[in-house]
Amino acid sequence: MMPKWLQKWQTGLAGSKGSESQGAERRGAPRHDVHFEVWLKRRGLVPAAGSVFSLSRTGAAIRIHGWNVPVPSPWPTRLNHGDEIWLTGLFDTPASCWVIAVDDGVLRVHFSLDEDTREKLHDMIATLPQQEFAPPR
Repeated sequence: MMPKWLQKWQTGLAGSKGSESQGAERRGAPRHDVHFEVWLKRRGLVPAAGSVFSLSRTGAAIRIHGWNVPVPSPWPTRLNHGDEIWLTGLFDTPASCWVIAVDDGVLRVHFSLDEDTREKLHDMIATLPQQEFAPPR
């Protein structure tokens, strides 16, 4: 079952894909360019490799490895808005994430973190080089 905070994102997004659709103007947290190798996991499926390249306090953008192979494409490319996955390799413990969008091999997720992991994320971001934050156009 999808959490209530995620259900509001479902409205008006049917059939839309990618960050340039309706989700771009809602970004409120500064993004940080990073490079972390991670694994995407889902019950009953083989883990898929990816690289986090954009990180914020609320979520991440993950490049899915192998997304451009002819057949079959990795399972993360077929995820839908609101699907839950587990991200490993970014924190000490697996992190629950909700899919916001999948487009051109990039998976955008919203974190669903416990307090300890959220603190670790905030500490991690605090150590990253500061970038100027410009709201999306």
